[in-house]
Amino acid sequence: MTDAQLASHLEALERRLLDPAERQSSEWISDLLAEDFREIGASGREYDKPNVLRQLSIELPIAHQLSQFSLVQRSNSMAFVTYRIVNKSEDIPPVTSARCSLWILRDDRWQMKYHHGTIAAS
Repeated sequence: MTDAQLASHLEALERRLLDPAERQSSEWISDLLAEDFREIGASGREYDKPNVLRQLSIELPIAHQLSQFSLVQRSNSMAFVTYRIVNKSEDIPPVTSARCSLWILRDDRWQMKYHHGTIAAS
C-alpha cells in the first residue's frame, strides 16, 4: 500500500469513527480499537478501550467536521496521522480540536492504538 493509499484508508476509518451512527456500533469500534488502546481526550481525561466503549454507548449525537488530515509517519506496521475536527451541535458553540492517532497493523488490519485530542483555536 502506498502512502497515499494508506492515508486515504486511515482517513476513511477516522471519518467513520466520527459518524454518529458508527459511534453507536460497539462491535465495529471494538474491532477498530486495539486491545491496549489509550486516549487522552480534548478534555484532558484518559481513557482505555472499555472506557471509550462505555462513553460512546451513552454519547449524544454530534456532527463532526474533519479537515487537514495528514499521514505524518509510517512504517510497514505503524502509521501516525494528524487532523483537526470541529464539533457542531445546536446546543453548544462549535469546538475545534487538533487530533492525532497512532495506528498499528495487526492481523492484516489497521487498528487504532493511541489517540490524542487538544482544544485548538478555531
